[in-house]
Amino acid sequence: MARRGGLLNQAAALAAALTDAVDAAASQDLRAYDAALARLAAVDAPRVSGVTGAVVRRLLEQRLPGGLTGDDVAQVLRTAASRNGWLPDLDPTVLLLVVTGSLGLLDVEDQPSSLSPAAVLRHAPALIASLLGGMPLAPTLEVALTELRRAETVEMP
Repeated sequence: MARRGGLLNQAAALAAALTDAVDAAASQDLRAYDAALARLAAVDAPRVSGVTGAVVRRLLEQRLPGGLTGDDVAQVLRTAASRNGWLPDLDPTVLLLVVTGSLGLLDVEDQPSSLSPAAVLRHAPALIASLLGGMPLAPTLEVALTELRRAETVEMP
């Protein structure tokens, strides 16, 4: 039971920090964004990666239910770069890595150090805010957290 409580506490911390980071990105508040990212970085990295990836994937599926083309990816990246110009170290290559990683096409661990997990963490909430376009994060985040809980409670043979 203690393990389950730990998972729930981590999920709650992850949800709160990610929500704050996405809200800060939407309001272009760099100080709040950095504070939320520091809290997010304190959560287990694979969980954060799994949840942010699931959120990005779900938002892409909602925006583009007919499938994702190269032109669609280019438009998503242009929009995200435009909406997040306030972020001083914004890197379109890292945004692309977040998108492709969320789709299971790329492993962040296999990338050059300039495309580190920390860089992905810094860009993911900004991309999520862009994809949300003012819509609430909560419903999509809850689905992603449910997927995480299910994956973590499945017994491995």
